[in-house]
Amino acid sequence: MIVETAERLPFVIDKFRDAVHALVGTRSGVIDTDTGQRRVVGDSLYQTMRDSVAGLVRDTTGSKGWRSTPPLWLDAEQWIDDVDREVRTWHHDGTGPDHATVNRLHALAELGWRPQDAQWLKDATRFLWSWVAKADNLLDGDTKHRFDLVSPCPSCGVATVRRRDSAGEWVRQAALQVDSNGCTCANCETTWGPSHFALLASALGCELPEGVLE
Repeated sequence: MIVETAERLPFVIDKFRDAVHALVGTRSGVIDTDTGQRRVVGDSLYQTMRDSVAGLVRDTTGSKGWRSTPPLWLDAEQWIDDVDREVRTWHHDGTGPDHATVNRLHALAELGWRPQDAQWLKDATRFLWSWVAKADNLLDGDTKHRFDLVSPCPSCGVATVRRRDSAGEWVRQAALQVDSNGCTCANCETTWGPSHFALLASALGCELPEGVLE
């Protein structure tokens, strides 16, 4: 294993911090109002997912305030559980059960890292971006651009996984899930970005789906 050089470490840390912010940092955007456009600051993606479990999510358009989601939304509840459980293994400090994950991630982002920590940071960054992609898909409710890649994951070798759907039923799906954000293994959480689709397809011995790189 090649140890990351000290010169390369700041780049790896910045990527990790970007991923932390994407998950637990506040989000801003521009909304249309009667008097024109206005920039607003919204809840973090993590907080939005916590709110969605209770059946209420702030409308990102700013025009309706709040919108309802299915009560006891099990997909979101499972997402929260997956994130909290994994982050707990990264950092054991945290204040309060409702904020421990957020505090842990912010604390990790500010730690002093060594060159030999670079691989862990890269792995953690992949976890974080895979959670962001999953949360965005759940909140958008957009499945028409997502499809199963029926092939064993090159990283863990698992082809299918069992999970509970939003109705609470156990269903089996392909471990590899592909959308515009990339390909994520539902078993080991390894993620390949769109720029690595060609390499992934070559490793799997399959052709790229039409338009997947568009």
